[in-house]
Amino acid sequence: MHKKRIAIVDDHAFIRLGMRMLLERQSSCDGDVDVVAEAADGVQGWQLVRDGALDLVLLDINLPGLDGYDMLARIGRMERRPKVLVVSASDGLLPVRRALAAGADGFLCKSEAPLELLRGVAAVLAGHCFIPRGALRVLAPPGARGEALSPRERCIAEGLVEGRSNKAIAHALGLSAKTISAHKRNIFRKLGVRNLIELVDCLRSTDSYGVRRATAREGVAAVRESPPGPAPEDGR
Repeated sequence: MHKKRIAIVDDHAFIRLGMRMLLERQSSCDGDVDVVAEAADGVQGWQLVRDGALDLVLLDINLPGLDGYDMLARIGRMERRPKVLVVSASDGLLPVRRALAAGADGFLCKSEAPLELLRGVAAVLAGHCFIPRGALRVLAPPGARGEALSPRERCIAEGLVEGRSNKAIAHALGLSAKTISAHKRNIFRKLGVRNLIELVDCLRSTDSYGVRRATAREGVAAVRESPPGPAPEDGR
C-alpha cells in the first residue's frame, strides 16, 4: 500500500515534533501516512515541496524567508501539486479566507484539539476541503445567497462540507437518512447550488458582506450529485 508522503513546514521545532508524533502514532495503527520531511522556513519548505513528490504539506503561514501565502501561490502553479492543510496560530476570519483563496485545501487553528489535526489530514487527503466549524459559521452567514438556512439545515450543511455521509449525519442528529436527503435538497435550493462542490464553494467563499471570490478549484469535494428539486421540511 502506498503511504501518503507528508511534509511539515513550521518555524517552531516543538510544533513540528508534536505534529510528527501525532501522525506517526496514528500511522502505527493504520500505516497509511509517512512524515518524510520537515522545514523550519519557507525557503526550505518550498525546496521540499518542489523536489519531494509529496502528497500533503502541513503549512504554517508566518514563516521566515518565504511566507505561507507565497508558498501557496507557488504550489498552485505546479503541474502535480500536493494537497495543503494550513495549520496556523491565527484564528480570525481573514487568515482563513485568505488561505483558502490562495489555494489551501483546508485550514486548522493550532488551538484546536490534537484529534482535529488527524481529521483534517484525513479529510484533505480524501479530497475534501477541511474548515473548522467556527470558521464555517463566519464564512457562511445565514441567507448570504438566498433564503436563510434553519439551524438544523446549517448543521447538516456543515456536516456535508466536512465530508460526512447522509447516514453519518442522520445518526449524529437522530434522524433518518431519508430526512437528511430532504434537508439537503432544501439546502441546495435555498443556496442556489447544484452539488457538493458548489456547496463548498458557496459556504467557503461568501464573506460577511456577500462578496464572492473566484470559484472553487476543481476537486474540492469528492462527490458530484445531480441538481436537486425542492423538498418539504421535515418538521421534526
